[in-house]
Amino acid sequence: MKALISAILGLALAAPAAAAVGVTVEKGNIIVIDANGTRRQLTDKGKDSEPVLSPDGASVAFTRTGRFTRNLEACATDGGEMRQSELWLAAADGSGAKLLSTTDANEDMEKIVCDFLNKQFDSKSTRLYYETRAWATSNAVRQVDLKTGADAFFAAGNGFWVITCSDNPYLDHLALSQHRYFVQGGSYDWYYLVDPAGKEVGTFGEEAPTVAEFCGE
Repeated sequence: MKALISAILGLALAAPAAAAVGVTVEKGNIIVIDANGTRRQLTDKGKDSEPVLSPDGASVAFTRTGRFTRNLEACATDGGEMRQSELWLAAADGSGAKLLSTTDANEDMEKIVCDFLNKQFDSKSTRLYYETRAWATSNAVRQVDLKTGADAFFAAGNGFWVITCSDNPYLDHLALSQHRYFVQGGSYDWYYLVDPAGKEVGTFGEEAPTVAEFCGE
């Protein structure tokens, strides 16, 4: 009987935590919410914000705010000090937290990282995209390979969303808004369909369809 009880307890302890279905912030800490409504505190630094849950409910990406520094003058809107920020990824059960990227006021606009805005996972939770201030007329969209940790410039853009509806032929492509220029002067902002490698494969025009429209929801 003792052996049976020990085996049952062992199985209970070994059971994986339920995948999260929601995520929020309380007093600078990330809180994940399970399907049964249980709320669990994921971080305890009091410096975290803007969490995003992966489609499989297994991971959370979030921004962590650091100290004020003058090393980010190129990012500061007033040319003065601003807080260092970091991009983090953690399992929804709180394990395996790792630093993915930090702000970097690089003079090369394809390398500058001022923010971690509009974070979005791809459907397989293997890539993470985010947006940062860069050029005067355009932000930069960056792509993080979550297998290798590589954080690379993806495209210039002012807003995007990742297509994650599984039955769509353009799964994991991006609907990306770009500021472009006419040959004879003037400029325009259109949405383009871009594949995960950054190649333009189609045009939406001045407005992109909503997720519901594009996925037929």
